[in-house]
Amino acid sequence: MASAGAIAEATPDAATAAAPAAQGAVTEVCAETIASVVGARDGGAARVELCASLIEGGLTPSIGMIRASVALMPTFVLIRPRGGDFVYDSAELAVMEADVIAAREAGAAGIVTGVLDSSGAVDEPAMLRLVEAAKPLPVTFHRAIDVSSDCVAAVRACHRVGCARVLTSGGRASAVEGAGTIRDIVRAASRCGEDTAAAGADGVRRLTVVAGGGLRPDNVARVVGLTGVTEVHGSARVDLGAKAVFWPPHAVPMGGPRTDEDDRRRRGTTAGSAAAFVAAAASGATA
Repeated sequence: MASAGAIAEATPDAATAAAPAAQGAVTEVCAETIASVVGARDGGAARVELCASLIEGGLTPSIGMIRASVALMPTFVLIRPRGGDFVYDSAELAVMEADVIAAREAGAAGIVTGVLDSSGAVDEPAMLRLVEAAKPLPVTFHRAIDVSSDCVAAVRACHRVGCARVLTSGGRASAVEGAGTIRDIVRAASRCGEDTAAAGADGVRRLTVVAGGGLRPDNVARVVGLTGVTEVHGSARVDLGAKAVFWPPHAVPMGGPRTDEDDRRRRGTTAGSAAAFVAAAASGATA
């Protein structure tokens, strides 16, 4: 594993991370290891969303991981304190706020998070608190939107609290299945800010929709074409096998509903798998 001290590249700022690629959709790769961050960078991804524990849908990564990643490439950091639902109490929100500040101070280019209330609506006071803590970094409201009670209403709420992006599969298991709703979300997001524009306000802020959930090189172009998104999100992970030569012949589970083989094997992003995803996303956006 590369250490932060061994990485010499400068950290790009948030504006660079948010800038569109010269051609095609901006590609964000979800990464949970430094090897995957390197693969994403070498494969041409615009940025990574850094997290831990993808088996749980992603959790807040360690500060050491954040520092190592931001030294390699533009890094949006996931802030999610536990698995399960997205309704958080005051103690959890305090942890999230502290983690947002720590990620920002470590050089993150953006923050990815999301909070719902018990009725399935965006918890606007909580999100306002996290967006404020993140400033001046852009905040992406993550796939909590896909379990909200009304995805389109949630988009409007995300705009009100100051989010720059929403990441969504259209409320379905994958972005392919949810493409129709993603298209509706893109339309709703494009109208966010129209009231201020009509009133002549300067600096009208638009909300970017990022399609994610089950995207691969063989389907990402289709989703881009069907939805009109300009940014896509995927892990581009492949099976890397296992480094360990020895492994006990009897089961030694490490936690969760996993098999012994799950605990031994590794999955991650390589330069080749990232490059295939980036190329496919670009072809979809320019077709």
